[in-house]
Parts: sequence; structure tokens; C-alpha cells
Amino acid sequence: MGQLAFLYTSINVVKRKLFSKSTLVNDHLKVNSTLKYTEWTGKKDHNWHEPANWSNGLPFRYLHAFIPRVPRGNHFPQIIDPCQINFTVKNEGIISNQGQIEITGHGLMQNHGILKIEKKGVLNNFGKLINHGTLRNEGHLNSQSLFCNLKAIENNGTITKESRILQLSELLKAEVNPLAVFDSIKNQTLVTTQKS
Repeated sequence: MGQLAFLYTSINVVKRKLFSKSTLVNDHLKVNSTLKYTEWTGKKDHNWHEPANWSNGLPFRYLHAFIPRVPRGNHFPQIIDPCQINFTVKNEGIISNQGQIEITGHGLMQNHGILKIEKKGVLNNFGKLINHGTLRNEGHLNSQSLFCNLKAIENNGTITKESRILQLSELLKAEVNPLAVFDSIKNQTLVTTQKS
């Protein structure tokens, strides 16, 4: 039921964007879309929890995180200590999780690059995880909440609640009727498992 509600909401958002006829008249109703963020520089080392590796200090609930394709310091972030994500993370580079990440109910992780869950790494998703890039799992992925996959999941580890992964790549194919995907969603392979 949650997948159907998500699809319904997504279709309505797209319809509003494409077929909007009137502009917003009341300036008081406009939303301030400028988000405050801190950019990963990696100037000192690979440590996610080191404030010197960020342009505006460590990310937190109202200071979102951006990981560029190529950091200025040429070090990509590694998460070794427990990390609670209650903010938005937009990753265009590489994030390596060797510890434990928890995406809270307020958190959103948008992966456009590579998100690696190493052998001893754990990713607990209680918020929103959207994969536009590659997610490489050699540890444990606990998918308790919204997980939308648009690209590749390479799984050599374990995934809890794999059935909660919404394969949007199937829904967005031009030749597919979106409602027909729900009929076959139980029969599809959600994750590819690579043999070493």
C-alpha cells in the first residue's frame, strides 16, 4: 500500500510541475528554497566526523551535506564511528560506510555517486534513501522505510526488508504501463547478487 501511495504522490507532483496553469499570486505563501548546506572538502583526511573536512563545519538537522564528484582535498568521506543522518545528504562522489549509519525519520540520503557499505558496515534506513547511482553492499542494509532505487544495487551482504525497495527504474521505462508494474512487483528480482 505504501508503494501505491508513493506512486500516487509522485504522479501528482509531476502533473503539478508539467501542467501548472497559474502562478503563485500571494508572495507571503512562497517557500524559501535556499537550503543551508556544508560541502565535503576532504582537506584534512577521510574522517566524516572531522569538522575541518567540511566547508561550514559538520552537517546537522538544519545544515545539509553535499559530497561533490571530486573533493578539493581529494579525500572521499569514510564513516567509521556511528553516524545519525537527520538532514539531507546529496552524494555525487563516494561515501564509504565502515561503521553504522542511521537515517532517521527526518533524514534523506540521495546517492548520485557510489555509496559503499563495507563488510562491517551497517546502514539502518528509518527515513528516505534514494539511489540514483550505485549502492554496493558488503555489510548489512536494514531497509525499514522508504527506499527508491533508480539505478544499481550490487549486493554481496545482507538486506533486511528487501521487499520495501521500490524499483522506480522499472516504473520510468517509456514502454511500461506504471500500473502493470504493481501486478508484477512480487515476481521481479530487486537486487543483483554478485558472486566473488
